[in-house]
Amino acid sequence: MWAGEPSRFDLAPGYPVKLLPCGPHTEAKIYEKKEGHGPQLSGIREAYDTHVANFKQARENARQNMLKNLHLFHRARVAFFQWNAEFLSPTAFEIVQSFIPGGENRANVDEVDVLVVAFQELNNLSDSQHEKFIRKVVGALNALSTHRTWSSRESKFKELSTVIGTKAHAQGWRANRQAIYTIVREGVIDPQKTRTCSWSFHLREKGFVAVSLKLNNLGRFLAVGVHLPTKKGQSKFLSDVLDEVVDECVPSRERGKGLEYFAAGVYVLGDYNSRLSAQSAQDTVDNLKDESAYCDLFDLPPTPPEESVLAHQLLYMTDYERADKESRFAPILWAADSLGGADDFDEGAGDLRESLLQRKFSTVTACYAAPFSFKWQKSCVPGKDAKMAEVTKRCLTEKSKKDVRDTGFLDRLSICMPNSSIPPSESELPRNGAFVTHAEQLLNLRSDHLPQLFIVDIIRRKEPPFPSHDDDSVFPVHKEGGKKAEARKRSKTTYW
Repeated sequence: MWAGEPSRFDLAPGYPVKLLPCGPHTEAKIYEKKEGHGPQLSGIREAYDTHVANFKQARENARQNMLKNLHLFHRARVAFFQWNAEFLSPTAFEIVQSFIPGGENRANVDEVDVLVVAFQELNNLSDSQHEKFIRKVVGALNALSTHRTWSSRESKFKELSTVIGTKAHAQGWRANRQAIYTIVREGVIDPQKTRTCSWSFHLREKGFVAVSLKLNNLGRFLAVGVHLPTKKGQSKFLSDVLDEVVDECVPSRERGKGLEYFAAGVYVLGDYNSRLSAQSAQDTVDNLKDESAYCDLFDLPPTPPEESVLAHQLLYMTDYERADKESRFAPILWAADSLGGADDFDEGAGDLRESLLQRKFSTVTACYAAPFSFKWQKSCVPGKDAKMAEVTKRCLTEKSKKDVRDTGFLDRLSICMPNSSIPPSESELPRNGAFVTHAEQLLNLRSDHLPQLFIVDIIRRKEPPFPSHDDDSVFPVHKEGGKKAEARKRSKTTYW
């Protein structure tokens, strides 16, 4: 009853939160622009199949083969909750929404070993408030679990110590901040080996927060919460962040390994500000004019003069709720997505995908069956059982209808997993893998971003390729920067 009528129990956001599945294709191979598919529909479909549909199917086949031979592997299942919670203090109820029984496609809390929660632009909280939040989430998870083994004692948080928030004086002297939490079941990690690390650009909210866990039998795992700037220097900033992740999170004696030190993978969760590419979107939609299957895109009601025809066409795709949405529109949205398959990106932003590929990230989450994750009117009430077109008409910001670059799929998870390539033959088992098995958005409009939930199945061979010792005796002492950061300061790098 309390989940169905949250307003009666004073539970934020005050209405039942609808879960919006991302569709069957929950992960994508990171696209290299040099592969260039062009604006023609045939080329886009071929590239989409290669990087999304076929990529996902091959990985799911490999995962199923590994599960059939699970006696050869170790395994951990990690849920990642991502939310740019602008000037909010999220509640435990909002975090566990996806695990509350009832309805289709619900995530099963009994099939999760670790929960990672990343926030950006969060209200500035005290340590005791963070600890209280963890206890409440642990209590909620245990209430929903068959085996009540979630542990506050073994869970951890890290808040980014920033001085300058995203909006000057919005909270007086209290700048909003990033924070990350790792909430774990008993027996999954070695709690004595948990470490935290972080870095901020000139003490601003942009940067990263991270928690490193020693997963039993699997090795080191790093969860990174990140917030990237909007446009200028975006790709350069991500490169700098990933350099700082190595400097701040890898023990000094192991730093030569880079991110491959983390044998169980590196998971970068956050607000990438990966908006739609205006040029890619325009070129793609223009080339649909002669495609009879897409005549509905050019038969829409007249667009108000102050708004963008292209923005309304893309909004029509995200509103579309028929069974053929994935096959019709997912390739088009992917081709317009700056962290998907866009062939062009905004001037000055750079290519985020290149920064990830250079550091051996291979996978990024995909959510083209659900609506845009940004930009929504805060505190708008979506309405019970409302169609998505009704929700976006009432609750998507007017600015999003004027320029496609003011909307998109901003909130993502990208994965770097050592030795995780899929063998060409299905009869050959992979050594390791990190597979996105579940992805959804939550229609919670307390912020201007929709919360996201991703579940990753981490599977590794029992013969560990990583060292038996765990050299974390000399973790870096966190400073705002380090030598590389100082060099960047001297070069007067700016990102805004």
